[in-house]
Amino acid sequence: MVRDLTLFLLRNSRDARSDLAAADKRVADADKRLADADKRLADARHDLAAARHDLAVAEAQKERDEDDMKQCKQDIKQCKEYVKQYRQHVATTLKLLNAAQEAALELYPSSRKRKREERVDEAYKARKDRWNKLNEVLNKRKKSQTAETCGFSYVSWSDVHPIFGHFRELEFNKQDLPNGIKDQLLGVIKVYDDLTKSSSKTESQVFVFINAVLCYLCKDLKNDLVFTYEGDVSGSYVIADGIFELIMSDRKNGSKICLAEAKKDNMDQGEAQCLVGCEAVSDSEAKVNVYGIVSNYIEWIFLASKNDGIYRYKTPTIGCDGFYPSDHQSFERVLVDIYSFVCMVINNK
Repeated sequence: MVRDLTLFLLRNSRDARSDLAAADKRVADADKRLADADKRLADARHDLAAARHDLAVAEAQKERDEDDMKQCKQDIKQCKEYVKQYRQHVATTLKLLNAAQEAALELYPSSRKRKREERVDEAYKARKDRWNKLNEVLNKRKKSQTAETCGFSYVSWSDVHPIFGHFRELEFNKQDLPNGIKDQLLGVIKVYDDLTKSSSKTESQVFVFINAVLCYLCKDLKNDLVFTYEGDVSGSYVIADGIFELIMSDRKNGSKICLAEAKKDNMDQGEAQCLVGCEAVSDSEAKVNVYGIVSNYIEWIFLASKNDGIYRYKTPTIGCDGFYPSDHQSFERVLVDIYSFVCMVINNK
């Protein structure tokens, strides 16, 4: 019996020690979790302190920004006041200048008018009547009555036909084309035409072909000619201004050929604009002879504005399929005319 009791006590002792070890382990785990919680709490307190610091910095920055905004508003208000005062000063100055100008005009003729009159009286007596009639038309066609000049495009052929319509025949000697130039041009035009057949015909597209013809015909004359695209022209006595698609200038004698594309195939309108522009060039650059070309690619007209009148030459029409010449003979005749006309202008001293 004593032995059984002893065994019972031993078993209970082992169980107690096992339970005690498990309890110790749970206590250790709890201590570890408590330490981790303390660390997280410390980190949270650190983060909270950092956030409070950042908030304080942000609030201080906000105050500074608000102060800067107030200062900027004050500066803008002050600038607006300065601008208002400056505008008032400018307006007063302009009034004084206008009054001074009006007073001067009552005493002296304007320099622009005097310059026009001197230019006409001394150098262009033969053109004076033509220019005066043209200015009457330009005054009526100006975009506004306050404008000093009239654009070429505002003038129609019916406006200027009584002035320019009595043409004289323009004559020039025919020249042989440079070797192979026709075939080269046909090749280039074929490529351009193939690339543009699917698109509708536009003014810029037409000018591409006109320009190709002139560039190839004149490439052997590059030492004599300068091409200026979008050439701006403004008269002095002739109250006209505008832009030519191309102005070809002779390097040696200064002669000019002014190109006007016939928009929408309206050759009459193209001639009107070209002739008005040529008169403006003659006026502004003191040139006795000014030459012009009007073209829609298949038709070409050559013009010469001279003191004694207007000279004109019309080439044959180019037979075309699209833009490619279907009639090579008419194409060659037109090329000869263009090349001969340009050579005449270059050799016209």
